[in-house]
Amino acid sequence: MLSCDSTVDGGVCYVYLVGTSHLSKESCQEVEAVIDFLKPEVVFLELCPARTSLFKVPTIGEMVQIWKRNRKLFAIIYNFFALKLAMKLEVQPGDEFHVAYEEAKKYGDKVVLGDRPVQYTLHRTWMKMSLRHKIKLLSTFMFQSFFSPSSEVINKKLKKMDDGHMPTIQEVSKEFPTIMETIIHERDKYMSTN
Repeated sequence: MLSCDSTVDGGVCYVYLVGTSHLSKESCQEVEAVIDFLKPEVVFLELCPARTSLFKVPTIGEMVQIWKRNRKLFAIIYNFFALKLAMKLEVQPGDEFHVAYEEAKKYGDKVVLGDRPVQYTLHRTWMKMSLRHKIKLLSTFMFQSFFSPSSEVINKKLKKMDDGHMPTIQEVSKEFPTIMETIIHERDKYMSTN
């Protein structure tokens, strides 16, 4: 919980930040419980309007149509990876956003989709990556997409992450330095402004 000076009655505004996992059923339940309990005036989601497509993972046919429209290989591979995960887990990647959106609307709360447009973020990330990192990232996605472990193994890894054994963004940034800059720092600045 953060508090800041405000012109509202009482002179203080409270901001509640809910950390979630994009692949966790528990995160969906936590988001629902927080919004139900607080009934906030505004719910800010780490989504841009284009990413509301997270509410539905595209089919293979829809991915082909996406490819025909914009030829963005990175987006196609990401969507394919999301589809594979959704098929193995009880929750689709990003379901906590959908739950937050629906829960906020239930109480008539204003929902702000305040993230930077995903196309811009993906483009900046891809263009800033070295050829070596692009190849490494693509091979990681391809390997995970075609040889992904069973849902039990994935859920076990997610549980371990929930228990605090999650690789830090600093560890990930050692592998892919531009990801930290474009996907974390730049978006944090954009969202805090919004």
